[in-house]
Parts: sequence; C-alpha cells; structure tokens
Amino acid sequence: MSYLPRVVELQLDSRGAQDPVLVLYWTPWWKGFPLDGYSLTNESCQRPDQFQGLDPSFPWCQFTHNRKQQLRADLLVFHYFDVKLNELPQRIRGQPWVLQSQEAPVRYPFGIGFHSKFNFMMSYRFDSHIPNPYADHQLIDRVLDPIPDAVFNQSLRKLENLAPVLWVASNCRSFNGREVYIQELMKYIRVDSYGTCLNTRALPNGMSKADLLRAGYKFYLTFENSNCKDYVSEKLFQVLRAGILPVVYGPDDYSGFIPDSHSVIYARDFPSPQALAEFLIQLDQNDDLYRTFFQYKNGGELDPAFLHRWDPEMFRTRYNLCGVCHLAEKRVETSEMIRRDTSCHPSKSMIRLLNRDENVSINFSTPVILLGFSLLLSTLCYLKLRIRFPQS
Repeated sequence: MSYLPRVVELQLDSRGAQDPVLVLYWTPWWKGFPLDGYSLTNESCQRPDQFQGLDPSFPWCQFTHNRKQQLRADLLVFHYFDVKLNELPQRIRGQPWVLQSQEAPVRYPFGIGFHSKFNFMMSYRFDSHIPNPYADHQLIDRVLDPIPDAVFNQSLRKLENLAPVLWVASNCRSFNGREVYIQELMKYIRVDSYGTCLNTRALPNGMSKADLLRAGYKFYLTFENSNCKDYVSEKLFQVLRAGILPVVYGPDDYSGFIPDSHSVIYARDFPSPQALAEFLIQLDQNDDLYRTFFQYKNGGELDPAFLHRWDPEMFRTRYNLCGVCHLAEKRVETSEMIRRDTSCHPSKSMIRLLNRDENVSINFSTPVILLGFSLLLSTLCYLKLRIRFPQS
C-alpha cells in the first residue's frame, strides 16, 4: 500500500554530457538557505567519469533552493524539519527524492505514510543511502593529537576550582532520561555543568565550549539525548579531538565511532551512577591508569572499523553532499521507499540501569509523556497523509 503523490508525466530537461549536475533543496535547511549557489569540484568530491577531462576546479555539481528549477534538477532533497506537507511538489518520473535528517527518530513529527514518499535517506546512520555523519575527514588525524598538558595539571585545576567532570547540555527533556542519571551521579562526584540543563556553573564571558574542553577537565559526559542505532552526535567527536576521556551513553554499539574498544568509559557497564563516580574518582587520582585509555595515541592500533568509517576518501565519494551529487548524477530512482527508523529505545535502558541501585529515585514522567505525544502526533500526520494522498 502506497500513499505517494501521483507521478506527473513530465520530462526532465536533458543534461548534456558535461553539464553540471543540479541538486534542488526543495526545503530550507533549519529555515535558512545556505546551499543556494553552492557547488562541488573534484578537489572536494571525486567527479564521475564524464567530467574527468575537465579542469579540476570545474563545479561539476551545483546546488540551488530555487523551486523553479525543478525540471532541470537531477534530484530533490527535503530537510525533515523544514518540510511543509502543503508545499510538497508533484513527483516527476526519473527524479529521485532524498529525505535528510540529523536528528534522532524520536523527534520525527511525521508517521509511516510520510517516509514512504521518499526514495533515499540521508542521515547520521551509516547504513543510510547517503551517510551524513557528525564528524569530518580530519577525525583520524585529530584523535592522534597528544593529551593536553592541562589535564594533568592539578595546580591549575585547584586554582580554577575545576571539577573532574564536564557536561554541557541544554535539552533537559531527553528521551532516554540522561538528566536523571547525571543528577544522581552529581551526588557522588563533582560535575561542572555549564548548560541550561542541571546547571552548576556559569560560563565565563568570552569562553566557548571548545575552550572548556581545553581547560583541564579529565572527563566529559557524552550522553546522547536518545538511544538509537548510530546516533552519535558531535559531542563525542569534539571530546576525542580535544584529547580528554569521554564517558558515553547512547547507542548499544559504539564500534566504528571510537579509536579502540578501550578509548571511552561506558556508563552502562556500571551497576549504578555511584559505581561510575567511584571509578572516575579512582582514575582522577591515578594518572597512569587514566593514560591507559589513550594507548591509541602512543603507537597503539586504531580499530579497523574506525579507520574504514572515517577514511577521508569516503568523504570524497560517498558521504554528505558528495554522496548526494553522485546519486543525482545517476538520476536513479528505486521502487523501495524508505522506512521509518525504529531502532530507538527511549527510556528502557536507562530505567534498567538505574534500577540496579535501590537508593535511586526515578522519575521518567517527562520522557514518557514526550514519547506518547510523539506517537500521537505521528498517528495524526499519517492519517492526514492518507487523506491528502489517497491510494493510487
């Protein structure tokens, strides 16, 4: 059963052998139009064979937000959170549609019928048609930078009155209840929280998050707001680049996202927030033990999955806008429409983790209410799509 818009029997404008590929962003991107007039050359994105004889600086793939260019466009991109159902175009045969989202699926406002409208998915997931990860092609080189000297400077930390642990977050209504865990953790170890969620310390004037990561903290809580497959946001990569030790909570599997299996601390490995705090205190007091988490910086081998996933060549052929351009050049549609990601488990894992400690008082009312609201909204949007796009 399909609820797609009816395909219009219009012909796309023919593209000459050496005419640039044109990608039309039908929607804004977070209400802006950053890609209007943007283009890619062979220097940043390996060009297809048909353009090999041209100058390397030739802009072989171009982007526009001008909807009047639809008949010329080789492919249409829709940013999930800027889609307006009443502004979707009619489909043109031979013109693929790509849905783009960097957010966890628990935030998706539309239901199953909406997802079935698109041919391809562009997202943080590495099994997407076009992976759109939160890190860039420099990650491998940057994680090999040495640990900052400030991390081991106890005098500096005492002078600045720094806690061992750093956290910065604004979302205090996460779908996995991370703020509940961190609030409990704060009972057993000092955490400097500069964000609006569980704030414990004001951010000094003129100081950025990057500055905080270089200030001398030993640990950063890279707790994602949702537990979904491959949902690893920029937080982890910023911390790895900064050379301090991440404490992670997010997807079940971090392989391919971290330099090796001993380069992060997994919150889920501890029976309670108190047990995690005790281990962090032990590491904070023992620099040699702390350094064992950074063997990959000192001649240790990087995980092959990490090396493959963040190979700079992937960014020139398959990832991000380069992947969009290669797909657009082929003008390939598919009969299989994308499906909604159902890999998330909003609160069960955190509830299980916290329930190991009988002294923890748990209140998951906010995540549960938000999840229920999301499901209700998805159902209403699904019904709306069935009315607007009846089965053809």
